[in-house]
Amino acid sequence: MTEASMDNFHIKFEYRFSRDADKHSEALAIRHSLAKAYAQKHEDKNSGVFIIRSFELYPVPRAGNSGSEVFYLDIYHQDQEQPNRFIAKFQNVYETKKEHLSSLRAKRAKMCSDVEIEVDVNNDLGMIVCDLAKVANHCEYRVFFLELANSDEHCANALCSVLSNVGNQPNNKGERKSFVSDYEWYVDRKSQPLKRLETLVCSGDDSQGVSLLAQGVKKHYDRIVADFDHKVLPYLVHGDLHARNLMVNSRNAAETELIDFGWVHDGHPAKDFVLMEATIKYQLFKELLKEIRPDKAENQHIPVDFFEKFERYMCVKGMWLPAFEEYKESEDIGQHLRQDQIEAVRRVYVCVAQIRKQARVVLNQYISLAGSGKYSPEQHYFAGLFLVVLGLSAMPEMDMIWTLIALNKIGDQIWHSPI
Repeated sequence: MTEASMDNFHIKFEYRFSRDADKHSEALAIRHSLAKAYAQKHEDKNSGVFIIRSFELYPVPRAGNSGSEVFYLDIYHQDQEQPNRFIAKFQNVYETKKEHLSSLRAKRAKMCSDVEIEVDVNNDLGMIVCDLAKVANHCEYRVFFLELANSDEHCANALCSVLSNVGNQPNNKGERKSFVSDYEWYVDRKSQPLKRLETLVCSGDDSQGVSLLAQGVKKHYDRIVADFDHKVLPYLVHGDLHARNLMVNSRNAAETELIDFGWVHDGHPAKDFVLMEATIKYQLFKELLKEIRPDKAENQHIPVDFFEKFERYMCVKGMWLPAFEEYKESEDIGQHLRQDQIEAVRRVYVCVAQIRKQARVVLNQYISLAGSGKYSPEQHYFAGLFLVVLGLSAMPEMDMIWTLIALNKIGDQIWHSPI
């Protein structure tokens, strides 16, 4: 890119970095410089083919406070109406370099396309750019899932597509950590889920019901720590496979792509499966109930006793969830829920069934390779699900009562799963 074309090059940030005008201008200038450096590299790589007309970055809504800024990046070339689509993420230099190395591993495992970085050491800021090469008409899976025009089967098909690329990269030479320490990333979070659990256990007579639920969860956790002594055969996992990190072609659910590779590591292969299930059941389910109700004046919540029965059924059936109609008939859910609520339950159920179907295959192979038959595939799955849900439990997106009920049911099932 020539200096002249750099002068004419337009970069648009649809984001306010600070309410203070001077601080905003300073932050914008640093990011503007990184974006230009990447643009230079992008145009040099495509020398004689593309001339960049503009860069447009607009923020991706994120749950929680990750400490990074994530943007959709559209690069418009001259004589081209549609932009090339990317994801750009700004964070400190250390995290940028770390995530870049992780993304290269993910790329070798065909989890992602090209990923490049630019860093500004003086200002301790890096920019990592992920090419959304496979996905046209891209949208986050969360948006796709909540769009009522999409069928439940299409939502499940998107999961089938992405999960076919995870859980199949064993590292036989990797370090074998204990099961609990392997899931430590999920439990030892900034939101301090274990500290919160201890607080709930000691909540006193005025909150006796909550305290009893919390006591049950604490007993299950302590037993996993004491008794689930499996040494993990490490697999390459994405590590942060939730609905916002899965991109879907809104017109073809079979085309999916992952973003955000900061948590890629060697670990237990159930992680990507259980995190997606947890996202759907305990976060998207609540959002879907709000989205799907026909009358805004109607109660958007489902009864707690229904959720308890729903969770119990899904735990008892384990990795072999029957067709939804069989569940609907056997549990007679039409007697407890409105039709719009049943539709929400169906979408969640169909998607979780798809996740567990694929996880079952992976975990059967895993147990064979790990050389241990002490625990069944279901025990591996539910123990992982328990630790991940416990780790998420202190997040504001999680309903406290739902989560405590779910953890108790999941904990019960760990030790009732047949070997």
